Amino acid sequence: MAKEDPEAIEMVNTSQFDIEQGPSDSIEASLLRSKINQLASPSRGRFSLGGKKKKLAIVLAFVISLWIAGTMVFISGGADGVIDYYKSKIGTISDSAPEVAGEQNDSDNDAPVKDTQEINYDDNDEPVVDPNHQADDSKKVDQDTEAEPKLPAKAQERSRIGMRDLGYLRVYSFPAYFLHPPATSTSEKDEGLYYYAERDNFVARKVSDPEYSKLLLEQFTFTYDDQEYKLATFSPNHDMTWAILSTDKESVYRHSSLSYYWFFDMTEKTVVPIMTTDDGAIQKISYAKWSPNYNYVSIVLNNDLYIKPIGGGAVERVTSDGAERLLNAKPDWVYEEEVLATEDALWWSPDEKRVAFLKTSEEDVPEYNIDYYVQTSEGGATRYPVSKKVIYPKPGFKNPVVSVHVYDITEKTTTEVPRTDSKLGDEWVLYEAFWVDKDSLLLKETDRESNLLNVRLFNPQSEQSKIVHEVNAKKEYNGWIEKFNAPLLIPASSEDGTNGYVDTYVVDGYNHLVYFSSADAKPVPLTKGNWEVTGSPLGYDADKKLVYFHASKAPIDQHIYSVHLETKEITALTDDTISGFNTAAFSPNAKFAYLTQQKALEMESSGIVDMEDLKMKVPLTSSTLWLSSKTRFLYPTKKFHRVDVDKYDDGSPVTLDVLEILPPNFDEKKKYPLLVHYYAGPGSHTAKSDMGIDFKDAVSSSLEAVVLYIEPRGTGGAGWKHRSWANKNIGYWEPRDIVSVTKKWIEKGFIDTDKTACWGWSYGGFTTLKTLEYDKGETFKYGMAVAPVTNWLLYDSIYTERYMDEPENNKDGYEVSQIKDVEALGSVRRFLLMHGTADDNVHVQNTYSLLDMLNMKTIENYDVHVFPDSEHSILYHNANPVVYDKLFKWLKDAFEGDYDKIGHK
Repeated sequence: MAKEDPEAIEMVNTSQFDIEQGPSDSIEASLLRSKINQLASPSRGRFSLGGKKKKLAIVLAFVISLWIAGTMVFISGGADGVIDYYKSKIGTISDSAPEVAGEQNDSDNDAPVKDTQEINYDDNDEPVVDPNHQADDSKKVDQDTEAEPKLPAKAQERSRIGMRDLGYLRVYSFPAYFLHPPATSTSEKDEGLYYYAERDNFVARKVSDPEYSKLLLEQFTFTYDDQEYKLATFSPNHDMTWAILSTDKESVYRHSSLSYYWFFDMTEKTVVPIMTTDDGAIQKISYAKWSPNYNYVSIVLNNDLYIKPIGGGAVERVTSDGAERLLNAKPDWVYEEEVLATEDALWWSPDEKRVAFLKTSEEDVPEYNIDYYVQTSEGGATRYPVSKKVIYPKPGFKNPVVSVHVYDITEKTTTEVPRTDSKLGDEWVLYEAFWVDKDSLLLKETDRESNLLNVRLFNPQSEQSKIVHEVNAKKEYNGWIEKFNAPLLIPASSEDGTNGYVDTYVVDGYNHLVYFSSADAKPVPLTKGNWEVTGSPLGYDADKKLVYFHASKAPIDQHIYSVHLETKEITALTDDTISGFNTAAFSPNAKFAYLTQQKALEMESSGIVDMEDLKMKVPLTSSTLWLSSKTRFLYPTKKFHRVDVDKYDDGSPVTLDVLEILPPNFDEKKKYPLLVHYYAGPGSHTAKSDMGIDFKDAVSSSLEAVVLYIEPRGTGGAGWKHRSWANKNIGYWEPRDIVSVTKKWIEKGFIDTDKTACWGWSYGGFTTLKTLEYDKGETFKYGMAVAPVTNWLLYDSIYTERYMDEPENNKDGYEVSQIKDVEALGSVRRFLLMHGTADDNVHVQNTYSLLDMLNMKTIENYDVHVFPDSEHSILYHNANPVVYDKLFKWLKDAFEGDYDKIGHK
């Protein structure tokens, strides 16, 4: 997943959004939160928590005012505007290891639970828990919720959920961001210092001191040289004297952009541009970011690295060879998309005496041209298209060549990290760089195909490097090296005197936490078992020696746990006996956490928790519209299943995760349409137990359809034995598993076999076409594919070769993965293709090449919708609402039999 800067807030532009697509069709939360805050909370007062009576009065006033405002919006239909911003996190090809859920196991014998075990929900969609089970709540996080108000009798009449109703059914939280002290600080007390955005300003508060409040920024616009600028991002330093602002953001790719950057003096209330030309003109730069102790700002302008000291001093130019095909301290397209997932490629030492950065040469990498046709704000074509080239390596073609360099701030010298002992080849890939201490830089390097991992230790004092750890993914677990999650630094204690770190590695076939006591130490597993740690380790409490992390012990859930660094005792901090999806972000010393808890069809709870007693100290959830709308609608029923579809060589079952969504008032004696959804990319997992009221629920409720989320072989959450089915074989097992599970549901007797459809986006779009091709209209009559890959030779090299190897080494695998049997697609009743013409990720060339093959065979049973100048997320010029409106209406027409009247053979 994308790495985010915890010190920066990006302002949401309600007219145009730049979101990351992920393997889920849930609404983009930050997007809707911004809109709903405008609708439901026009005043958005500060949280004042001083004194019990004062606290109670203010909280009650706040809740009542929110309730009144929200009810007025509800009655007037104002929330309908929210759905205009409905953005689904549909899968992108590059999200190889999203928040995966672990395999559910029988606690007695550690064997997979059979497909008869379900998580059921009652009529109110509450999880049914064993009434005889008494969980130990003494060490669980508080789950306080607002009381549900009673609505007038008329409001209690329930209707089915439509697309325009989705805006009502969201709980919106106020994001809070912890401020981290300087990296070298050893005496800093963790007071839970955080900041958040109010309606038109930024405010800082402390969890430990409810009376503390500091206004950081009074408004989101400012004037410089008689010109007004609107804030795009805000990043303060720890002592809140300076902030880095950006304006006029111009997106480049998923994570990268060009913006004007500014220094904001919080004391004097003045703003000055960070980079200007000799004649004073403001320059757009790639980024400007704080160093770990806030004494410098690192800047990239025209692919060169600069460093500017705070409080005076000239800008220092570190590199001068930056060019179109030579990048310093920033990733190129493929590194940004598939490896680093960020806009920067530099790493400061904790003492700020050195900065490491990546140098990328694209000299031999081929380019792909993208034409833009309607680059006017009012719409309509420009007279001549604007052409933009993307340097984009495809399988079998040259990759960028990279090297790592370390700049000494005092000596003004640059040293390239030596790699004379490497056997990874010239096109090796840098997956991660990390300073363990001021003299120990770790690099995670792989070969081009991501089979072999070398962890390299570089000492800038001696300028020596060596390989301290190796992993052969192919031999050790029949897998590949995935995108890495950031390691967690474990500061030196009085006993050992050296820094260590905690990282995620494969332990006995599952992703788990391991501890390295020093930069060159051997790994020691902290967690193990037939379940998986998800994402990076979250935080470390040095006083308690506790490492906090996310994990999934049931496939659709995610809970928060701690593990003791020495005893390895694991404690659940959220109640893992109840199905739910929880996330946390920790304060610097892990004394506090910003926690979000969700359960299916239940109000989200978000806020800051004190880790000492696990009590919610600062609630940051606005649920006004949810509470006022909850009883208005008829909700689908959700059930989780584990389905056996095959056997391993040892006789154990191949088990798939399936989330079933049944329409309101479901009657198993009736016949219902069926929609099957998936992402299906290697290591991904889309079926989750979060609240998730979105497109799938509107389909199930309004179209009275059964919806299935299927996780085929190769997806995440069930260990590497399950993932490895995708190794050199993508596109083979996905359609077979999807068809197999769907047939099991048809056998249940309540599916209308003339009204069966499947759909997906990106890798999911590829899976849709592959499923239709394999099935030949026998099981699925309809399909919808958005931004699909149709030929993996057309996708980027690093992602594709990670799973498929180079084409010359896996000709059969690439042949099987192509969508080429168009006559099989002609056997389907009808299918829909949608693609953005400016998709820099999955090029529209994929769809065009398929259309050409369809034309050559006179296959006409399909519809096509292209979106001019839209990228992979399909956002440009109101495109995203049209995508979902089109999907919904097209599916409705299919289920009503409208396409039976259309001749297409």
